[in-house]
Amino acid sequence: MAWHGTLDSIAKRLRSQQSAIIADQNNSSREKSLRSFSSKEASSLLGITESHLRNRVSNADGFPQGTLLGKSRTFTLDEIIAARRWLYESTGNQKYKPSRRNGEALCVIANTNFKGGVGKSTSTVHLAQYLALKGYRILIVDLDAQASSTALFGIDPARHVGRDPNGRVLPAGTSIHGWISRSSDNEEVAAEEAVRSTYWPNIDLVAASAILHSSEDILKQRSMPNMHAPISEVDWHREVRAFLDHVGGQYDVAILDCRPDINMLSVNAFSAADGLIVPVLATNMDLQSMTEFMAFLAVTERRLLKMYGQEGWPGWAFVRVLVNRFVGTSRPQTEVVDSMNLVLGPLMIRNPMVETSALGSAGNMKWTLYEYLPAKSEDRSYKRAVAAMDAVGAVIEREILSFWGRKLQDEVNAAHGVAAE
Repeated sequence: MAWHGTLDSIAKRLRSQQSAIIADQNNSSREKSLRSFSSKEASSLLGITESHLRNRVSNADGFPQGTLLGKSRTFTLDEIIAARRWLYESTGNQKYKPSRRNGEALCVIANTNFKGGVGKSTSTVHLAQYLALKGYRILIVDLDAQASSTALFGIDPARHVGRDPNGRVLPAGTSIHGWISRSSDNEEVAAEEAVRSTYWPNIDLVAASAILHSSEDILKQRSMPNMHAPISEVDWHREVRAFLDHVGGQYDVAILDCRPDINMLSVNAFSAADGLIVPVLATNMDLQSMTEFMAFLAVTERRLLKMYGQEGWPGWAFVRVLVNRFVGTSRPQTEVVDSMNLVLGPLMIRNPMVETSALGSAGNMKWTLYEYLPAKSEDRSYKRAVAAMDAVGAVIEREILSFWGRKLQDEVNAAHGVAAE
């Protein structure tokens, strides 16, 4: 029996169903956009007290005013970014300018594991948004044909990514495939067409779709000298790095969301990355899989060092393991995490991403924790989930600053006895 007709029909119906869901989520009355932030949230993000924020608003003098709703005032992220800029220009305090400085390189993080279902895309987008709220400029590069990170930004991979039959770039860009399939005289255009802005003012996205399977074919051909492959000045395993060299000047951090297997794009991600995050679940099966993945990473590092040499490849500045969907009341999960902590030591992020009803509710609506406004009944669950994600984000932020030779501003202030404003 031939299945292709049935499978094509099912795929067509599912795509139609998904398109209808996304269209409903993104219609004029429910357009996916970033919520505003309360004065309490805004002051926390800016690193000042609420009274300081009120004083700045009342004095005006070019400081963003937000929107007054009754007795409450809210601020958009654009306004928070502008307020942070105003505070830096007024005080010269570097804590208001977290972005990379002269001489500091783009920090590239690969979120990777060859086991699926461990929360790579969820942790990729949450980390990007945590860093964006802190004031960093972020580029997400979705290297997974399943396009989960892309979908979390309200983008339908089948309809919005790539080119239409007439060759026009679709709304979400051409994906990394547009870069990989470029002609040698078209690099600037290919790089520009791959990147699209999102409804987060300081997060851009290189979206993904099923076309990435074609990218794999191109890279595979180029990796085999005996095959008639397209000639390129860039080695097949350095394409992602070359792309980031073209666009990276606009960003502080690039986060690569890798496929849950090992392929040509994964090798590109490993060679481009300055640091790795390995998300896992707290089960014995996932522990077994992670064991093999660690062994694979060891082999990969040896190969990259042999391929590039010590001077050609600086290596990974950090490797961290993140436990996702952790249930603290589960004894089996706690035992697995204790085992990981014992063996992995400093590689473990000691604050796992906890499983809560608020996280599940947000995920069902394709919102993240930083976008979601919970019902009152979910308030405690929501706060616990956000606190856990903030703790994870702070660990990775420390790694980024260490990569730049810096420390978290709070740690700098504490060392010098400086109180928060």
